[in-house]
Amino acid sequence: MFPVFLPARLFSEAFTWIDDKINGNTRYGGYFQPGYMTGQTGPGTLTPYNSVNTINYGEPGYIHQKEFVDKNMMGKGYSIGADNGMYDVTGGFQIYLKAPAKKAKSMSEMLFSVNNKYRFIPGAPIPQEYRNPEFVNTMMKRWFKKALLPSNGVRVDNLGKVDAFVDPEKSGGLLDGGSTMYLHEQLAFTSLEQLFQILGHELVHVSQIAELKGLPFSTYLDKNFRDMMDHYAYEFSYRLGGDKRTPFVSAYKEYHNRMNYTSFTWTKERYWGFYRF
Repeated sequence: MFPVFLPARLFSEAFTWIDDKINGNTRYGGYFQPGYMTGQTGPGTLTPYNSVNTINYGEPGYIHQKEFVDKNMMGKGYSIGADNGMYDVTGGFQIYLKAPAKKAKSMSEMLFSVNNKYRFIPGAPIPQEYRNPEFVNTMMKRWFKKALLPSNGVRVDNLGKVDAFVDPEKSGGLLDGGSTMYLHEQLAFTSLEQLFQILGHELVHVSQIAELKGLPFSTYLDKNFRDMMDHYAYEFSYRLGGDKRTPFVSAYKEYHNRMNYTSFTWTKERYWGFYRF
């Protein structure tokens, strides 16, 4: 029987395919999957997940199917989605298990592959001669080649217990979109990996502040507002290999989309200077 929703799903997949081509995204599970077209599964996803029964016995992440269902599923029924995710089809809830990591270069390996002329040692402090704005600017342009840089540059100094921050500029009580980035001369340079994550975090703030041009400076001074901005900056640095995340802040909901790191084009992997896939 011809599903009545098939034309709508065909149109949806065609639009998704075109949008992904424009933005350089890859959808795991592909497009126009028969299961999705006939209403049996969900669409493909941008996240590489695989279901339990695609993990071989003895490999990391393997769980016996019965144990998985008993402990994690609300019902006994399950199906495999177009994105290879395992869905509970009886309890109205879905859950995934990540497949074992593919053999690929780690973030550190990719960093050093484009910075080896500086002869850094992974995990070791950055030599003193590189702890300056000139080196930081070089790394920002190399690592995040499309990122908006702080309009008033970078300062390296002793910031006490703070490893880095971005100071916004204001004019007449309003944010003017400009900013200055400050880095601690010791804490921000404990390793190349640390500097990479810190710069990613702070550059999100640079873009956020630019986006807030014209906002009353008093709003920015509200801790809840800054916590909301920080949440998205930490989400990005976590993606870069950082180990810190902050709780979601429900205040200022009207600003969340504008402050999310995903709203800035430069955060996409294809705009990272060492993008290798």
